[in-house]
Amino acid sequence: MLNNKNYYLCKGYEAKAIQKQIIYFHIPKCAGTTLTNILAHLFLWSSKSYIRIKNQNFEKNKKEILEKNYDFVYGHIPYNITNYFPNRYSITILRDPVKRIISHINHEINRGNIPNVGLEECLEKKLIPLNLMTKIFSNRGEMYNNDFQLNDDILNQAIYTLENKIDLVSDTDNTVETLNFLISVFKFPNVLFQWTQQSKMQHVTADNNYDLISFYNSYDLNLYKYAKKNIFKKFNKIPINRDHDNYLLFNDELRINDKKNIFFFKEQLVQIKKEIEKNNRKIIE
Repeated sequence: MLNNKNYYLCKGYEAKAIQKQIIYFHIPKCAGTTLTNILAHLFLWSSKSYIRIKNQNFEKNKKEILEKNYDFVYGHIPYNITNYFPNRYSITILRDPVKRIISHINHEINRGNIPNVGLEECLEKKLIPLNLMTKIFSNRGEMYNNDFQLNDDILNQAIYTLENKIDLVSDTDNTVETLNFLISVFKFPNVLFQWTQQSKMQHVTADNNYDLISFYNSYDLNLYKYAKKNIFKKFNKIPINRDHDNYLLFNDELRINDKKNIFFFKEQLVQIKKEIEKNNRKIIE
């Protein structure tokens, strides 16, 4: 679903409002760039503040960040950062570890951050972080340390964290449903969007490489299997029964008055749909 140029329309539904600070744990290549950028635009529309942080930056600027008390905090951050955000609503999205690591490798090669040496050598030399989902939620703060030795106790800690400490854990297959839920409980405008940061060149693929990737990412594979069976939020088919006058158009290609990522009113939706269809794109509701 992530690798297409279709548009997705989220119109929300009536839901009990959440009045908490959002902390979003963005795991690389798990649809987080699209989702967090949309949420950042929505927070600005609501005259609320946000910040994207990295663990290193947080440690250096902790006092200033905490004093500003941002409404939305997100980034590639480890779970133990939550010690500083007691009144939080925490979110993360996981992805099948084999698909995630293939996407991560292609992304880094395309950006020139790692050499195109082939999948096995990339994994053997640990050119990208391995078992990253387990590390993020292990409460050890060791996200990118490939020398950090994992074991079953650390895996169980990560599973416990996801199951008991994170408010919303979803799968990339349910990213649209996740966004629809969030605009409902935070009373945000409707959203018409495209996926961003899709890897253009596929240097490595999962074809015939499942066992190899699983060997190097066995902890993430076990974590994901458990989450899929026991943790992922179940999104019920709820009728679309709210009527919001505002929409956010978030996309890579369509410009309205030479601008992208704009807010518009409900009366303009028909015309914007026509512009989208001119580009031979589908709108999925």
